[in-house]
Amino acid sequence: MKIKSIIKFVTLIVALFFIFIFSSCGTGLRVSKVDFKKINTSFSGTFINNSFKTKTRTAIPGLSTDISNESKTTIASLLKLHDVLKSQTNPITFKINADKNLVVTYIDSLHIQKTKVFKGKLRKRGYYEYFHYKERVEIPPLFPIIYGEAHISRLRFGFSNNNLVIDDCYISNGNIFIFAAGNSHREQYYFKPIDQ
Repeated sequence: MKIKSIIKFVTLIVALFFIFIFSSCGTGLRVSKVDFKKINTSFSGTFINNSFKTKTRTAIPGLSTDISNESKTTIASLLKLHDVLKSQTNPITFKINADKNLVVTYIDSLHIQKTKVFKGKLRKRGYYEYFHYKERVEIPPLFPIIYGEAHISRLRFGFSNNNLVIDDCYISNGNIFIFAAGNSHREQYYFKPIDQ
């Protein structure tokens, strides 16, 4: 009798896991569907390098805090473009090339125009996703109850009211059996377009 109960319990957990994974209906950027505009292969735009608005996740799920006046972040810092001209108002241009990679054009500190290609993925939900790095070890896979380690730095690009939204997510954690430690953050930065 106990074995049947355990099998039912495990089946329920697995079913709930797959329902959770495959029934997500958000935009992937925590931007309302009304304001969200999908990126496609014809995407291109030029944006001011300095963010005008920042949102960060709060301790309460589903809520965010506007910290626009506290933090100014640049597109260059999010993309780790260390040779960008220091002026935060210099524009940075984005486009998706034929290989569906993100092409970024900017002016470097020597006033030379440079182009860098970021190999990410154009997602069905309408945002572009790029990983600086993604390292994950799970023993056993999917449910790492023995050992787990994750180091992820991910950017998602999308539009909200014609502004570029960059969702920056960082995760670094690990566990051995029930002992776990780590940290993470997820913030969104908004950048104004430059009318061409």
